[in-house]
Amino acid sequence: MLKLNNDHPAAPLLASRVETEVITHIVVLLSSPDADIVSIARNVWDLAQASGAPIRLIGLCNDTTQEPGIRRALVSIAAMLNYGNISVNIQVLIGSNWLEILKFQLEPQDIVVCWDEPNTGLWTKPLSR
Repeated sequence: MLKLNNDHPAAPLLASRVETEVITHIVVLLSSPDADIVSIARNVWDLAQASGAPIRLIGLCNDTTQEPGIRRALVSIAAMLNYGNISVNIQVLIGSNWLEILKFQLEPQDIVVCWDEPNTGLWTKPLSR
């Protein structure tokens, strides 16, 4: 049984996708070290348990001064998730465009999860547009 945080607007969509498709990886995007890591870990744990897919935590920072904070957040999330048969991989990249980064990171059956609505592109549009 899949239990997700139903307060999140994408919860029903994610639940139906996890139940009907084979997922290669759960790719979690993080661009803010101030994100609610406990909530992220809880929801990603539910997805990983339901799908059996390994987790890839990807952090994107604009410059090297942001890297330690993003890395700490990712390591904390990974520590909460790395239990039992769940595999977690962390990657921190320097850049400002999620779409350019993800072009080379994603596989066809990956599912992308983001909590802080990353912005991308010249006009810093949200990734969802």
